[in-house]
Amino acid sequence: MDKCSEKVREEAFDLNNEDYLNAVRWCTQ
Repeated sequence: MDKCSEKVREEAFDLNNEDYLNAVRWCTQ
């Protein structure tokens, strides 16, 4: 979960970023 959280934080700067949305979906599965 730590790596996942880091990924989300990195992508969170652009809330419209598809990579961010995908990371959120992946983290919440």
